[in-house]
Amino acid sequence: MKWFYECDIKDELDQLVHFPFAPKLLRKPEKRYAEELSASFLEHQEIIDKSIEENARDWRMERIGKVELAILRLAVTELLYLREIPIPVIVTQALELSKKYASEESSSFINGILGAIADARE
Repeated sequence: MKWFYECDIKDELDQLVHFPFAPKLLRKPEKRYAEELSASFLEHQEIIDKSIEENARDWRMERIGKVELAILRLAVTELLYLREIPIPVIVTQALELSKKYASEESSSFINGILGAIADARE
């Protein structure tokens, strides 16, 4: 999530597939998953962002906080393109991230968007 956030803040989302911290912080399976997640997001960014915006009732993408957007982009990428993770796990992890890095209000906002996208997926 931090890497998504940092790349978005710097307007360098195309750099998501590069992990300067990977040798120190990620084991091989985690690094592979991070690479797959980043590549899936970059390949489908337009669809992912459209899905977020369509389900963020009366909110344009520009109004969504960068932390919340990073969490949503990660979770929606997993929901739509990395289907091996169960939906409840994806949503729970996103909510935990939002409680840690954003606010309680953000958690309900994120939960609403992810719930709508998950319902449409099923």
